Amino acid sequence: MTERFRIGVITVIAAVGGASVSSALTGSVGIDRFWTAALAAVLTVASARAGRLALLWFIAVAIAAGLGSPWVIAAVLALVAFAMVSRTPAHGTTLAALSGAGATLTLLHPADTLSSPAVAAAVLSASTPLLISALRTTSRPQRHRIIVLGASTLGLLLISCALSVIAGISGAPDLRSGVDAARAGITATRNGDLAAASSSFATAETKLDGVASTFGAPWLLPARFVPVLGANLEAARAVVDDGLQLAAAAHTSVDEAPYDQIRLIDGGVDLEQVTDMQQPVAALDVEVTAVQRSLASINTTWLLPAITSRINDFSEQVDTVAPQLETASLALETLPSILGADATRTYLVEFTSQSESRYLGGFVGSYALLTADHGKLTLDRSESVGTLNRKLGPDVEYTATADFKNLYDRFHPQMFAQNWSVSPDLPSNAEMAKQLFAHATGINVDGVIVIDPFGLADLLKLTGPIRVPGIAQQLTAANTAEYLLHGQYLEFAGQVDQRRDRLAEVAEKAFDELLKSPKTNYREVGRALGPAVSQGHIMFSSFDPAAQALLDRLDLTGRFVRPRNVSLFSFRNSASFANKIDYFLHRDVAIDATIDPHTNRLEADITIQLRNDSPSSGLPAYVIGNENGEPNGTNGMLFAIYTTGPITASTLDGEPVELIEQPDRGMRVFSKGITIPPGATRVVRLHISEMILTTATGFQFALPHQPMVNADQLTFTVRSTDPKLVPRSLSGLADASVEITNGILRATAPITTDQILSVPFGRP
Repeated sequence: MTERFRIGVITVIAAVGGASVSSALTGSVGIDRFWTAALAAVLTVASARAGRLALLWFIAVAIAAGLGSPWVIAAVLALVAFAMVSRTPAHGTTLAALSGAGATLTLLHPADTLSSPAVAAAVLSASTPLLISALRTTSRPQRHRIIVLGASTLGLLLISCALSVIAGISGAPDLRSGVDAARAGITATRNGDLAAASSSFATAETKLDGVASTFGAPWLLPARFVPVLGANLEAARAVVDDGLQLAAAAHTSVDEAPYDQIRLIDGGVDLEQVTDMQQPVAALDVEVTAVQRSLASINTTWLLPAITSRINDFSEQVDTVAPQLETASLALETLPSILGADATRTYLVEFTSQSESRYLGGFVGSYALLTADHGKLTLDRSESVGTLNRKLGPDVEYTATADFKNLYDRFHPQMFAQNWSVSPDLPSNAEMAKQLFAHATGINVDGVIVIDPFGLADLLKLTGPIRVPGIAQQLTAANTAEYLLHGQYLEFAGQVDQRRDRLAEVAEKAFDELLKSPKTNYREVGRALGPAVSQGHIMFSSFDPAAQALLDRLDLTGRFVRPRNVSLFSFRNSASFANKIDYFLHRDVAIDATIDPHTNRLEADITIQLRNDSPSSGLPAYVIGNENGEPNGTNGMLFAIYTTGPITASTLDGEPVELIEQPDRGMRVFSKGITIPPGATRVVRLHISEMILTTATGFQFALPHQPMVNADQLTFTVRSTDPKLVPRSLSGLADASVEITNGILRATAPITTDQILSVPFGRP
């Protein structure tokens, strides 16, 4: 076996080992493996010809790069082979090639801790002296051939680069136009202007198709073999192809699924129209998911910053659209069932009012039944809950969890339907209401809808002003909430039955007008009712799992559950006097949190100020009176504090007070009954101590809110035990005024929606 043959075998083995590495240098796995195999072969041959010092340096760099990788063994064996070169001169060249092969394989399989640029630097610094040394030892004719080959290769590389630059320059205008058109299409789709969306997506499709043709031109094929340049070309081509496919699918979906045409017509929804839209929207949803996977698979290691930035921007846009599209697809799939396509659906509609609070929001004053039959909607049996109470009683049984009954049986929901909003969790209330309503009426409902005066007011944005017989004023979106929360009690003072009938009639009239309103496509409904949904003024919980999954995605279900890895605090109060005095209640909450960023220990001092602005006279007894022997204007409440951590100290107006602790679905609930005289303020102070986990966005605090007549005012302060690691910012708190002074973060804001606050820590 000749030496040349032995070196050839070693070179082939090194090349095969190099081919097992995908470096992402060109963006093509096959071409990448060709380059790494060629590199391994060249370095192995060069090692056989290089000087001992250059080879030793090559091995040393390989060992350093391989520390932490199992492939470092190959470099160590290369060092052993190198040491044997001088002892066995007859096989010195073979051993040198073997040393080079081992060191090369180690360089191509470095430690995971090394970044790609660091690996490239190690390969370059190790191989340059080796290649120069090997070149010097070759004969003049061989050296000349190598130089000519290198120069030719360099020339081809330069030509490829030039062609790529030309392609980039020529395709840039169409690329920008295509991207802008696609963005315009997305914006138009969100705004419900489907004609503009269709035109924009068609333009994007045309422009991006031209760019794709440019990037796929045969004269650019050589450039794909050029390391780094090929990776950038392949990434650009992939993004353009993804954009083209997405634009084409969006164009088709918009044309074939004109969802802006879905609206209430003659009191119903055309379910056949909804069904016809399912397939094109589902197809677009599948295409968006495929594009997400494609973009995620692009290796950005060797990409230019400008291309990486464009890919990230495109990915963010797609990631923003994806959940909305998934929701739209789910809605089109689920809506027919909700609207009674397969069987008549009956929903219990509870009309609540925060003038007499319950933990969900307000007490249930009246109810109605909403029936959906093959898309046709009817609202009937609108009346006071007093009619239900006459069918209920202390002996009526209902099934619920032990936590639910331990906490809320004191409100006797089996006797009083006005307390069917007693829990802050609507699905729990709905399960109870379903059973009790069936007992009282014999009717099984398929879900529960809750709407309060603010929600009814927002419905009038769709219907316009309404007139209700017996009510002097015209009701509008601007005055309905105030009228239902307070005005009606003054207008019908002393006429309880008449007042209750009017409340039911307002709700019924608003729904009747809604079913006839021309302003009921998704865009108009979203604009009018979106704030009411996010603020908890309209909620909907279904007993059908598929429908409930959709409603959950729409944040309609009024869920109140313990979040993961988040510190939770929620103050709730429920009226204990039968009056409407919560109209005058104002709540201010101050949370002063100290966090040890090293141990994740949270120590929080919380202050709740409860101010009762009720007068002691001048208003009907139904509003400010009580049958509990307290002066008029007194607010009686049972408050409940929901937390994830224990309350270690509590005071009321500066005096220690004992709170009753009970569990609720993994949360702690601390309760206490109090009264607040007219014009007075009572102050509850608490200390909570718990562990809080850090997340990708920092320490998180969940603050689920209770919809009230007057929005809570929050003051939120966060400080650190370590002055070298302090709060840096705050996100998640809407309409907040935030300042950071001396490492202490302070924020103030009204609380009208559920909030999850994120506070990242960092160096000051």
